[in-house]
Amino acid sequence: MTIETLASAPTSDLAVPTPIGGHIAVADVTAWVERAELYGQLARRLVRSHFIPQAYKINVPPRAGQAEIDEAYAVAEANATGAMMLGGSLGLDPLTSLQQIYIVHGRPGMYAKIKVALAQAAGHEVWDETYSAERVVVCGRRKGWADDRLVRIELTIADAERAEWAKSNPNYRKTPADMLWSRAASRVVDRIASDVLHGIQSVEDIDADETTVEARPAATSVTSAAILARAAAVKAAADDASPQTVPTAEAASEPAPTKAAPPKIRQGQRDRLAAAFDGLKVTESGERTAILAAVADRVIRSSADLTAAEADTAVDQLERVAKKPTADADAWVDQQLEHAAALDQVLRTVRRGD
Repeated sequence: MTIETLASAPTSDLAVPTPIGGHIAVADVTAWVERAELYGQLARRLVRSHFIPQAYKINVPPRAGQAEIDEAYAVAEANATGAMMLGGSLGLDPLTSLQQIYIVHGRPGMYAKIKVALAQAAGHEVWDETYSAERVVVCGRRKGWADDRLVRIELTIADAERAEWAKSNPNYRKTPADMLWSRAASRVVDRIASDVLHGIQSVEDIDADETTVEARPAATSVTSAAILARAAAVKAAADDASPQTVPTAEAASEPAPTKAAPPKIRQGQRDRLAAAFDGLKVTESGERTAILAAVADRVIRSSADLTAAEADTAVDQLERVAKKPTADADAWVDQQLEHAAALDQVLRTVRRGD
């Protein structure tokens, strides 16, 4: 991969995105709330239409109850509202926002084509110098720069193979030039027009394995509907862990069948789990327990609550993830922590009887 900024002119004139950490007046917040209400009304119509991608459609599990259906609609509407509000701040209309903005590992991302379009609409130049299955070179010039000053980024199929993009995405074999162009063009725009995108990355860069958008929601987040579907199982696990009531005389007259408890986690498994967590740089005991709960798909108090079979599954997953690139491993950890938090929330809800 080659990145060049040609000519020796200073780069201090590059505009910086508007600081987000500055003072925001109450009137500004009020305006955002009012805007969210308007976008929400539009979202309620659009999520039922065929004009939006699968990522924003309503996800209702089979045989869902009314509460789950209502929750699925609310989640879809909230996601669509957020995408349209973000797109609006970038100058995109609502339908284009829903087509071009996606959430990947908890961060908003856009495809390279729309990033280039926004940069060009702002007066910046982006063009191809070389475009082939083996090598792509994309150049860009910020509005107002001299003709001899530009950013030039080169990517080759060898770069893709070295970064394992080609290994995880079959499109690098089917349309290699398009895939290389997407990454190169996105990086050019990041360098010449950061103020236009306000730091939003490309989908291609956020999602290391570049799975299809339609498959991404299930792979990167736990939907509320899916979590609620687990409530019965979570409640059963909680009931098993709660103190048993004294049986009545009638119940005691019929002895309950005994069932052997599954074998518990072994010391060797504990050691391998600890080593895998160290490899992932997950050192806080609470986070380790949360990740184990997510892998086991039930609430636990510590690793001692795991069965030997659950421990084997956890060891296998953790050791495989520890071998992945850091960005992929971190994304997996975030996924499990989100899952664990959702399980805990469901358990709290079930215990309250909500």
